[in-house]
Amino acid sequence: MGIRKNEDIAKAIAAKLLWNYINGDSLWAKWMHNKYCKKGNFWTARLDNNASHTWKIILRARQWCKGHIDRKIVNGENTDLWFDPWLQGSNLIDTYGWNTMNTLDGYDKTVSRIISNHRWKNRLNFIPMNSHAE
Repeated sequence: MGIRKNEDIAKAIAAKLLWNYINGDSLWAKWMHNKYCKKGNFWTARLDNNASHTWKIILRARQWCKGHIDRKIVNGENTDLWFDPWLQGSNLIDTYGWNTMNTLDGYDKTVSRIISNHRWKNRLNFIPMNSHAE
């Protein structure tokens, strides 16, 4: 009959909301960022019971959407080194663990701080050289 499951529709809506948030420069995306992620990173934001229903939907969709999102690096200034999925759909924290952050002096870094002209700026033997830094 061509009738879709409610679960599939809900997942598609959640994925679209997440995509619009992380990829958008809209007034809505900026407002959501300022309200929920002003002092942190979207990928590590915690689910707050006082958050809006829309924000809860977006946060719950993160884990299953993360593996399908790949960020193309242009200049690396807007890509979080540790938490954005820029390494073949994964991020450094999930791939190499929290101890790796100490190697690069903390977590407040963007990809542009370690890569320039498609080359590593520092000696980073723990990161494969075939990353998506384009």
